[in-house]
Amino acid sequence: MKIYTKMGDEGKTSLVNSSNIEKSDVRLDVYGTSDELNSCIGIAIAKLKKINFENKILESLFDIQARMFDFGSLLACDKKDWSKYNLQLIDSGNIKKIELEIDEMESKNSKINFFILPGGSEEAAYLQLARTVCRRLERNLVYFYNLKEDEKCSELLIYINRLSDYLFVLARYVNMSLGISEKAWH
Repeated sequence: MKIYTKMGDEGKTSLVNSSNIEKSDVRLDVYGTSDELNSCIGIAIAKLKKINFENKILESLFDIQARMFDFGSLLACDKKDWSKYNLQLIDSGNIKKIELEIDEMESKNSKINFFILPGGSEEAAYLQLARTVCRRLERNLVYFYNLKEDEKCSELLIYINRLSDYLFVLARYVNMSLGISEKAWH
């Protein structure tokens, strides 16, 4: 299969079911943002690997990247066709996994009762960038669901919401692990 189809030359692309849609369609904005988030996570992984950060965290991020591909596949297909194309669902088990990892890191992070400025280490800064892209993805997904109620899948929205929390907590955990203080917003 060639990487180029020339369909995009006219502002269109195809979904999993081969139907064509405009590249301006909100659905594309949603799964395009999920692709952008996945790339941000990839940069964070590359930075964390360079400093030999905890393998458990790297494996978790690789798993999240795989879930982001699942997310994109689900959004590139009408919900009614998910089983027809045997797409990997994001479910309560995926959500619970992230929640457990958040809780574990939170138990090691210092408590905060103020806003912190994104940054600290380069690795944490990339995770904070990923968090903000994740929040945009969440807003785009809500907008998409408001337009297409029949496509709504609460597990996808919950997963993305938890993922942004995970990325925030992980950025703090990375800074803490590296001995870098957080800067409070005044």
